[in-house]
Amino acid sequence: MRLFVALDLPKSIKDKLFYLKDNQLKGARWTSSKQWHITLHFIGEIESDTAIKDALSTVSAQSFSLKLDGIGTFPEKGKPRVLWVGISQSNLLNTLYQQVGDALKTTGFQPETRPFSPHLTLARFKDDAPGRAEMDSYRDKHNSFSTDDFQIKQFTLYESKLERTGAIYTVRAQYELR
Repeated sequence: MRLFVALDLPKSIKDKLFYLKDNQLKGARWTSSKQWHITLHFIGEIESDTAIKDALSTVSAQSFSLKLDGIGTFPEKGKPRVLWVGISQSNLLNTLYQQVGDALKTTGFQPETRPFSPHLTLARFKDDAPGRAEMDSYRDKHNSFSTDDFQIKQFTLYESKLERTGAIYTVRAQYELR
């Protein structure tokens, strides 16, 4: 099974994200609202999730508020591959990320070495990605996007099954924050 740990968004926040979907943006494959989440750690393929579930149950982190803020692309230069929505800086989010990573390390999992860059993937592009001018125009139109603060009270272990129509996510376990 293919696993990842993520934060879910309330429906009120997801409703605001629909305003960013622009059918005029060439080559955009928009992610489904069912797929909107903030990934903490991608675990990958494993045989059993028992050890992962046990390790995650040891995380004791505080609930906190977040805010979606701004948009951008990966990579920053060249042809865009991902259009994302940013997350306002949060020390408690960074603490949760670290605690989840430390818990996963006890199972032999090795977290990414890249710095944590919390975001929500809004769209992906293949070879027919928009040019920089079109992307800059989209960014100028939507860069002031921001949401109200929303509460994060839990994190979720998901299984991801890749299908022709996109990934299907199944909740394997949820963990409450204090």
